[in-house]
Amino acid sequence: MSRGVLAVLLMSLLLVAMPAFAAQSTLVTTEVVEMHPLGDSLQVLGKVVSRPGAARWLSAGKAGIVGSVFVSPGETVVDGQPLLAILNSPSSQAAWRQAQAALVAAKSNLARVRRLHEEGLAASVDLTNAKLAYENARSNIALMHNESTNKKAHIIKAASAGVVSQWLVSSGQWVAPGQHVASLSPAGGLWVRFGLTPDQLSQVALHDEVLMNNALKQNSIPVKSYITSIASQVDPQTGLIDVGVPVPPDAAGLLLGSWAAGKVSLARMQVPTLDRSAVLKDEKGNYVFVVEDGKAKKTDIKLLMQVGKQVGVSGLKVGDVVVTEGNFGLQDGAAVREKP
Repeated sequence: MSRGVLAVLLMSLLLVAMPAFAAQSTLVTTEVVEMHPLGDSLQVLGKVVSRPGAARWLSAGKAGIVGSVFVSPGETVVDGQPLLAILNSPSSQAAWRQAQAALVAAKSNLARVRRLHEEGLAASVDLTNAKLAYENARSNIALMHNESTNKKAHIIKAASAGVVSQWLVSSGQWVAPGQHVASLSPAGGLWVRFGLTPDQLSQVALHDEVLMNNALKQNSIPVKSYITSIASQVDPQTGLIDVGVPVPPDAAGLLLGSWAAGKVSLARMQVPTLDRSAVLKDEKGNYVFVVEDGKAKKTDIKLLMQVGKQVGVSGLKVGDVVVTEGNFGLQDGAAVREKP
């Protein structure tokens, strides 16, 4: 048989065998595993409240009747701004007038006794008693002046710039000396209390960055802050764990009592990454097919995090070639070939 005829025969046999060989392998698309920084975020909802321990109590310095209330709860005030007027009671005003009259009488009596003493018509003890009565009248006036008894109204002012958190009294109410009348959250004394589930809490940590804005106001500009407090118990009313995030002093829209939407940036990790389509799951867990020497090798993996279509995994190394398309129904050890 000539060489030409033999070559033609071999070519014919090869063409016949190729479809059978192709039928025994699976056409797949693959991806090379690479190391990338991968991070995720957590969407949370919370409410703007006074930071625990930051609120300052404003107290009545004297007994009286609440008169005018000049600001509303939640209103921003400046240092020294009048907040509330406490009116003197009629009895207090009468006592002030009596004290003034007593001082005038004591002063007049002292002058009279001193003159008589100089003329030898009054004893030294009389002069001493007159001086003592005058000093007592002056002391009484000074005390009542410090207690604002001399005024028709005592004005309570803001001790610092901030927000009036709440009023504890109302107009017409009687207050005693030292009674709390309002609470003031100083500037920078607000924070957002976010409620997280136990699963969410396991993903966050102190000092994680949080972007937050008014949840009910469209297109509000988010402000950056950080987690500074994580509660160690579940709130019995909400069933959630409270996480505290300070509100920056220059934040707009995050007012006391408003709802805030937060986006917590979770830690970024350098991990082997691949497309989510490569990951399959069975009763044992997640796995992928790694291509080695033209064959698919079933390889167990663990999902670490997912951002969009990209997943971070453990159980693979950089440079592994994994099947991303054509992996459904693929068997361990099956022959594969790359799509052209």
